[in-house]
Amino acid sequence: MDVNCFYSIIIPVYNTPKVYLDKCLSSLLNQTFKGIEIIIVDDGSSYETSEMCSRYTEKDSRVKVIHQKNQGVSAARNTGINSASGKWIMFIDADDWLEVDACERMSEILKAKHCDILMFNHVRNYAGKQVTMKYGLVPDKMYNMNEVSDKELLYKRAMGVPDAEKGWSCILTYIWDKVYSRKFLCENKLFFPVGLPKSEDKVFVLSCFEKMNSLYYFEHCYYHYRMNDSSICNRYSEKADQYREELVVELESIASRMDKEIGEMIGDVHYNQITNEFVRYTFGLISDVLMLKFFHKDNPLGFKDRRRGALDFISKEPFRSSIMKVKYSDLSKDAKLKKCMLELKLVALFCFMKREFGYINGKKAE
Repeated sequence: MDVNCFYSIIIPVYNTPKVYLDKCLSSLLNQTFKGIEIIIVDDGSSYETSEMCSRYTEKDSRVKVIHQKNQGVSAARNTGINSASGKWIMFIDADDWLEVDACERMSEILKAKHCDILMFNHVRNYAGKQVTMKYGLVPDKMYNMNEVSDKELLYKRAMGVPDAEKGWSCILTYIWDKVYSRKFLCENKLFFPVGLPKSEDKVFVLSCFEKMNSLYYFEHCYYHYRMNDSSICNRYSEKADQYREELVVELESIASRMDKEIGEMIGDVHYNQITNEFVRYTFGLISDVLMLKFFHKDNPLGFKDRRRGALDFISKEPFRSSIMKVKYSDLSKDAKLKKCMLELKLVALFCFMKREFGYINGKKAE
């Protein structure tokens, strides 16, 4: 282990364009804080990308490259965790970048505060614009998981959906806006769920929240998240429904555990607030599936088959229950209309309005 290594920064790479990876690596190699190691996990990229990754080791001895067969981003990040020697672990996507003083500023906080996770803010960059996100957390606050109010707040925020009207427009379950104690991750055997093809980061962060003792929130924006219209998040996905079905199985189990834990702390065996947040999140997932599979422009099926598939999907649990259980009073005007249209099985009209008119920009729930 390198005793001078304070941070291990893990970057999974799969055929990332050179211009993006160069910007990402430049932001790390030029950090004002030098006690870092950069672990690039090449997850079965093309020969050209693999060679590009290897060349970075020639530029700086702090860069380590691990080549492996393609196993997915979760396995790549797990490889990085197992290879890390730093006291603290960070994750960065290969097309994003950090402010050059990020590591230095955060090292000062980490040396002064005793926490399992340090969380900070980020900005989203797209079309020459930069938008600062809002988490709705108290700046410079140590969230103590022995305090039921802190635990309940973080559990709800991590399980649920953003609520811009209440001051938070961003979820808490990104992995790259946090610094994790390596000791904390290793002692609790916290790794990314291999085989879960969607929202593995949400499951990972929820699992961290279940195990951690404390989280310190520092409001400054250090991370730049690149918004990309050609992202895989916007492409046709033949298995979008299957992926979300696998995800909700994991999340429902976590929500149940969290409800039981908080219920025991407050003496309420009927406590179910985290499950309520799970229901709202599941309701939001329906839009993804309808837009990315059944009514995506690249779906090769005819209209009747796409509509039939969409109706079969929303009739499955827990999606069907989420449509019925989510309360109109908890939804924005747009999302209320979404609920009404799904109850009436107007799936095609719902997707048409969302695609053509930018419908479903609800502020309370999606």
